[in-house]
Amino acid sequence: MMRLVRPMLALLGLGCAAAVLAHFTGAPASAAAPTPVQVTNTPLPVQGTVNARAVILNTVPVTGSVSLAGNSSATPAYVDVDRSARNGFGATCYIQQVDSTTGQATCPLLTLSPGQEVVIETVTCSALIATGNVPDLELIMDAPALGGGGTVSLDHFLPLARAGGDSVIEFWRFASPLRVYATAPASGSADISAFLSVTPSGSVRQNATCSIAGYVVN
Repeated sequence: MMRLVRPMLALLGLGCAAAVLAHFTGAPASAAAPTPVQVTNTPLPVQGTVNARAVILNTVPVTGSVSLAGNSSATPAYVDVDRSARNGFGATCYIQQVDSTTGQATCPLLTLSPGQEVVIETVTCSALIATGNVPDLELIMDAPALGGGGTVSLDHFLPLARAGGDSVIEFWRFASPLRVYATAPASGSADISAFLSVTPSGSVRQNATCSIAGYVVN
């Protein structure tokens, strides 16, 4: 009886070992870790809509003409052609005293030669007036009439603000960046001046100073 049991146990052991080996060899192999891939300087085909932003890192000299696509009223490309020369200028005028009857005075700032165009970017003015008065200060310039027919006068009102004073005199000032074009006709000059109007005073010498700065277009 013992002779039969031992062969049977041996066969049973071999069967268990075969089952264990079959379990391990049948399992799928583990996936390898992904390796990053870097594509350098290779154009890739793209389908659909792509949003892109161009960054200019350096300037490149170009010979000939270059056209700019997509420059329309809906998607404008900003080009400030006025500043090509960057020929800046500045001018100052002083009103020593307004008229004792009308309370008005004008001082010339700049005269443009025929066909000349300038852009005024800054105006700085100050006024010394009798207490209780409110000054009216304007930047006046000649300009060609649209469609021809000579020149017209343009009045730009400058809102002065009270900066201090006492029971006799007050200081009013204005300083602001802006963008005003001034153009002389092709066959004539154009003047730019400052105009001050206040209530006349017999006891206070009312005066003003104005300065403008900008650049010449042509």
